[in-house]
Formats: sequence, C-alpha cells, structure tokens
Amino acid sequence: MSKYSLSRGVSAIACAIATAIIGIDFSMSRKPANADVTDLSCPVGNEEVLYSPAITNTPRQATAKIDNQYTTCVSTKDLTITSAEGTFTIQGPISCNALGGLEYDIKYTFNNGKFSKVHYVGSNTVQRDGQTIVTATGSVSDGLFKGDMVTRTVTDVNLNINDCNAQGIHSISGPSELLFVGR
Repeated sequence: MSKYSLSRGVSAIACAIATAIIGIDFSMSRKPANADVTDLSCPVGNEEVLYSPAITNTPRQATAKIDNQYTTCVSTKDLTITSAEGTFTIQGPISCNALGGLEYDIKYTFNNGKFSKVHYVGSNTVQRDGQTIVTATGSVSDGLFKGDMVTRTVTDVNLNINDCNAQGIHSISGPSELLFVGR
C-alpha cells in the first residue's frame, strides 16, 4: 500500500467522521416540529369598554361594547403588519367581579387590510395593586394565522371598586397586549 493510498484512506475516514458529526450537530440544532412560534406580537395597545347599563358587583344582563387599538405590532409571518384593531360587542351577565368568562369572537383587522377572527373561550381576572388584569385565551378560527393560539391581556387601570358598590361603572379602559402563537 502506497503512502498516497493510506493518506487518501485516512482523509476519507476523516471526512466521513466530520460529516457524521456535522450531521448530528445540525439535527440537534433544529427546532422540534411542534415548537411554538410567535407569529404576531402587539405589545402596545389600548382597550376601551362601554357598559349599558352600568355594571355593579351584582351580575346582571348588560351589553359591553369593546374597542381595541394596537399601535405597535410585529409579525414573523407577515412583515407588512404594524398595527391592528378590533371592535366587538358582548351581552350577558356581567359584573365588576366577573369581567371575563363569556365566549366571544373578535375580528382583528390589520393595517394591511388582512384579518384574523379569534374565538375566545376563557379568561382569568385578577385584582392586583388597584388594577384589574383580564387575560383571555382563544384561537384563530378564520383568516390570517388560522389555528394559532391567542392571548389577550388587558389591564383596566381606572376600575374603581367603590363605584361598583355605588352607582356602577359605565366605562373602563387601559393598556392591552395581543399575542398569536402558532406551531
């Protein structure tokens, strides 16, 4: 066996080992097929809610007209999205102690004319430091990002609990965040 053949054989083995190592390294650095990916994030927004009749601590049939404006949005799937808005109305038993809990749909319209219809199925309300934080979860049922899970968090900073005990609350507002997560 010549020196040249031995050198070529060692080089081939070294290349095979390097290829195997690189292949393993690449396969380990890939995301799993089911990894969650943020498709849309709107961290800066505002929500205003108007109640008719005014809500109190006692649940009663009321109508809530909700207006959401998100002025800063970033999407990894559609770089043309920079803002979103959604207006909807819900009716049902509402009180200061139960601002969430109803199922509802919101159609978010993006600045580029596209939309996502989200069906919300649950929410959690927490009172903290004089603020009411409502976190709602749902999924995109139609339009852009169909199938994504959605989280909407609103901090109602002007909900005065004392007013809930007296004349009732006609409106609340506060900052809002929106997050779409896909797979």
